[in-house]
Amino acid sequence: MAAAVDRVRTAGRGAEPGHVRADFERLADVRALAEHLLSTYPQIDVMAGNAGMPATARRRTVDGDEATLTPTIRGPFQLSNLLRDRLRRGRIVNTSARPGRNAQRRTLRRRSAHPAESPPLHRRPRGAALDGA
Repeated sequence: MAAAVDRVRTAGRGAEPGHVRADFERLADVRALAEHLLSTYPQIDVMAGNAGMPATARRRTVDGDEATLTPTIRGPFQLSNLLRDRLRRGRIVNTSARPGRNAQRRTLRRRSAHPAESPPLHRRPRGAALDGA
């Protein structure tokens, strides 16, 4: 995390970026993080998060959710919802260490009154890797 903060500091021409770690597997920790951010920052320009890894064994969190759901979906959603007023002019950047590893390729189409006229949004050749080139 220190290296990322250093890069942000350099890109921000010396402005000191805030950085906080939190356990997104516990929704009480997510709410505490939101309270801390709301009491510390009048405006949030960028909220960057990295999705957690899938649980290696099936288990439940203290909140009763499946252990992969809370840190990767519920926690980030709850945090962005709690901070939505401060993020109005900002950006949310979510990343993952292994994007699309288990995803199935699907061609999305633009919405149109005439579906046959809607070109695909995604033109990757069938069978191409989702997390590669």
